[in-house]
Amino acid sequence: MIHSAASYIEKAYEPATRKRIYDRISPRVRELFAFVNKFEWYPVDDAAEIFRAIAAHHRESDGKIAAALEGVGRQIAETASTTSLKLLFRLMTPALFAKKASDLWERNSRCGELAVPSFEAANRKMSMKLTDVEGFDFIGLVASGFVLYALEAVGCKNPRASFVFDEGSPAPSALAYELTWE
Repeated sequence: MIHSAASYIEKAYEPATRKRIYDRISPRVRELFAFVNKFEWYPVDDAAEIFRAIAAHHRESDGKIAAALEGVGRQIAETASTTSLKLLFRLMTPALFAKKASDLWERNSRCGELAVPSFEAANRKMSMKLTDVEGFDFIGLVASGFVLYALEAVGCKNPRASFVFDEGSPAPSALAYELTWE
């Protein structure tokens, strides 16, 4: 996650903006950027610190916190899909993704649990629930981006996620998503 978040910052922002975001991140976590392996796991607190820095920048500039952190989630999914996950996504259908989403989350995340309580192929929608994530600031937005990328990768056109996110409480213990596509 840390490598992908750093990659997102490098790709999405101009140098002056990158500096402002990096200045919000502790020196200890910034040092991780120099040697982090994109497939290694680091403490949730380190990733949350990066998410908070990105959110703080957007809170003070353009208000686009959700779009930015969903972008981080997409970058995490893109990085993860450079492995065998890329082939898996090509072979999956939305129905198979719904069945395997919790396994994919477990494989690519070290916090919380993801479940798919319902899947309706005919209506092109599914519901997801992310639980046990209390204290992991902004993971709801990041997870949304990860799942939207995955849905696109399995062939869903124009996937959308709706869920309630309260910036005043960025780390609830659970989040419920409604996902739809064309």
